Amino acid sequence: MSSRNIKDCVPLLREFWPLLKLDYENQFLGRELFLTCTLRSIREQREIFARNKPGEILTKCDGVRIFSKHNPLPGQQLSRAFDVGVKLQGLVVWSDVYFTPLGLCLEVLGYKDKIRWGGDFKSFKDYPHFEVV
Repeated sequence: MSSRNIKDCVPLLREFWPLLKLDYENQFLGRELFLTCTLRSIREQREIFARNKPGEILTKCDGVRIFSKHNPLPGQQLSRAFDVGVKLQGLVVWSDVYFTPLGLCLEVLGYKDKIRWGGDFKSFKDYPHFEVV
């Protein structure tokens, strides 16, 4: 099972995560930001890719030719990405409207040149996703 532990991420993401969480939750009272995935094995990546359906793409990374930044590099055990979820008054919500403010949080916190937000991806919007540039 993939990790949800921020300690499984590279130092830059470990530094950024508490700042992002605090900024988002201070702006949107009643919402809680939480980690849904940090480090993911190649096997898990392949399994997720296999669950893709037309109109319901979970990932563009197949774990064979295209690897995710959640997957460790050879010789490393740290993720270069994390995904988040949002709880609204204790209930998990997945509507894009709850995730779109994350791009502004990234900019306000001054990490835009170091960390990329999945909402800025051109071909596949991945609003819960953050990765090192």
